[in-house]
Amino acid sequence: TYANLLSAVADWFADSSLSSQAADGITMLEAELNRTLRVRRMESLSTSTSTVAGTQAYSWPTGFLECRHSPYIVQSGVANRVLEYVTPSRLQEMDDGRGNDLPSYWTDYMGQLYLWPKPIASLSIYIPYYKKLQLATDLTNWLLTNHPDVYLYGTLTQLGAYETENERLALWASKYASGLQSVKDEDRRI
Repeated sequence: TYANLLSAVADWFADSSLSSQAADGITMLEAELNRTLRVRRMESLSTSTSTVAGTQAYSWPTGFLECRHSPYIVQSGVANRVLEYVTPSRLQEMDDGRGNDLPSYWTDYMGQLYLWPKPIASLSIYIPYYKKLQLATDLTNWLLTNHPDVYLYGTLTQLGAYETENERLALWASKYASGLQSVKDEDRRI
């Protein structure tokens, strides 16, 4: 768990006064991983977005990093309708002011999902996406459960400024890189 990781980091530094820095180290590690790591274990599917007739903008799911595939509309008795991505400027060009209809296009504009044309009715939008690693909020996750070494050595490496022994820092960085590579290799095996 998050608490166990905080404790382990303090133990490795043999200094319990580093608990607040440990939390910062975990946050910095997750920021790095959320920018660079994309593996299947990070994939999620949001099925909770429902449109409102005439409304164009919707919030992304909690923990959203980026779409894995295009969002799609799910309607009973009809084949799923995969929305086509367009750039925000293209969506603005296409918006000719005509009435509402069944959406065909989507974009990410100002941190929200935008649809065009605006929905004519309430529809279910499914969003396949990569979900953030947020250990402070979730308390545990697939990476900590299956690869605790990545979290431990990655956090220790992030906190390298507090370490006076360069050999230890080099060892932690090496172990972190090796563990992270194992995560990526595991993703390719399936």
